[in-house]
Amino acid sequence: MLPRLRPVLVLAALCSLSVASRAQELPPSSPSASAPVPEAELLTDPVSWPEEDLQVPALAEPETGYARPAELAPNPLPPFHLEAVFTAAVDPGVTPQPISLRDVVRMALENNMEVKVQRLQPELGEQQMRFAAGAFDPQFGFQTQYAYSAIPQNTQEFISTGGITEGFDDPRTFTQENLSFNWQVGGKTPLGTQYSVGLNQLQARNDLNILIPPSLFFPEYTTVLGLTVTQPLLRNFGPAANLAELRIARLQKKIGWYEWQQQIITSLAQSLSLYFDLIYAAENLRVRQSAVHTARMLERQNIRRVEVGKMRPSDVWEAQTSVANNADLALRAMNAFIETQNQLKAKILSSETIAAGPTGRLEPTDNLEIPPVQLDRDRFIREALNKRPEYLRAQSVVDQEGIKVRYARNQVYPQVDLQASYGLTGLEGS
Repeated sequence: MLPRLRPVLVLAALCSLSVASRAQELPPSSPSASAPVPEAELLTDPVSWPEEDLQVPALAEPETGYARPAELAPNPLPPFHLEAVFTAAVDPGVTPQPISLRDVVRMALENNMEVKVQRLQPELGEQQMRFAAGAFDPQFGFQTQYAYSAIPQNTQEFISTGGITEGFDDPRTFTQENLSFNWQVGGKTPLGTQYSVGLNQLQARNDLNILIPPSLFFPEYTTVLGLTVTQPLLRNFGPAANLAELRIARLQKKIGWYEWQQQIITSLAQSLSLYFDLIYAAENLRVRQSAVHTARMLERQNIRRVEVGKMRPSDVWEAQTSVANNADLALRAMNAFIETQNQLKAKILSSETIAAGPTGRLEPTDNLEIPPVQLDRDRFIREALNKRPEYLRAQSVVDQEGIKVRYARNQVYPQVDLQASYGLTGLEGS
């Protein structure tokens, strides 16, 4: 074993001597021969940026196998501060506005214009339902009429009125004065039955009843009380035909409620999604800013390492490329933060607030932590079938179409009505 180990030991000793003699030949100003720089000094982050003392002057050609550039300087990118990004998005004179998840829900329900517009649909349905129900309300009518006439008579008319000549200034002129009153009540039932009750009263004064005898009364009062009932037998018979409009209006009101609930769910989902996007955008912006600062620190450290001969200049260029890439990502994050701010404000702020001028930036106070949820598939399906507004709306639309089909089938029948009338007539004097 000893004869085999000798050549190896001799070769190691020769290598050590060669390295030692090589170190003695280096000039005193060479970076290799200078005192080692502590690692803490290499990692020191300057207070201000950029610094003139980091401008590396022209260096002597080292004997490490690569050439130094004439000058190495930090990347001339402007400082990137998060507050500068915030003030670029909003008026710097406006105070930031902290906002929580509960605030987003409240403001979305109060100020979202789409929710306000959709809120009118149930009210419109209520008015349509009242209008349809009014078809079954009883209708009251009253009418009065006064008429006076003086008609010259020919021979036939004079004889038909009795040829009375006594007591008249002009025996060939027939005068009459009538005063009538008419009361009427009518309506319609869900079966299609139409009813009408009327009371007519007439007070008559004329040349015929002014003389007693032959007239019984002066003036004469004629009263007529009548009842008329009309019942369709085929077309428009039954609740399916007569309640169709009311049932459709009632379902339309329910559809309006479901559409309003669906709009609330949609608006809240969009507002909450934008709020969470805003949290992500703010955190992402801070991370990108930190990445820019870290990349600049690495650039400055690489410049110092090149200065002491421990790194290649290409490492500095790579660090400067990293600074530029991180600055680009930070600007993209800033743009995403501003866009998310504007989108969230459009969802939760009122039009008056937006029209008043610049608003403060929104600072989310919640985080993205998601609490654990116990999943019960069967229960979720039952709740969805009983509560989901889009499913309930679809059911109501199907019911509406069914009512329209039944009404259309009824209108195919011919019109056959049964009508009955009954009346009383009376005559009396004053």
